[in-house]
Amino acid sequence: MFHKHKFKLEGNTLWCECGKTKEIKCDHKWKVHSEQTIKNINGIFQVMQTLICEKCGAIKSLNITTGQVNN
Repeated sequence: MFHKHKFKLEGNTLWCECGKTKEIKCDHKWKVHSEQTIKNINGIFQVMQTLICEKCGAIKSLNITTGQVNN
């Protein structure tokens, strides 16, 4: 039978009693969780930050020196 879904929010997922689910895309709000300075083989120092989303808890790494992002 068809029914009107009564979605409930749990984390980034909407779910209904019938088993239907929908994922919500997070518009991440990043904050710095930790920062460290690393010296590579050539003696060059690089600054690495670990960022965490305040909304969904996703984590990513950011190399401040090169601008490279690792998800």
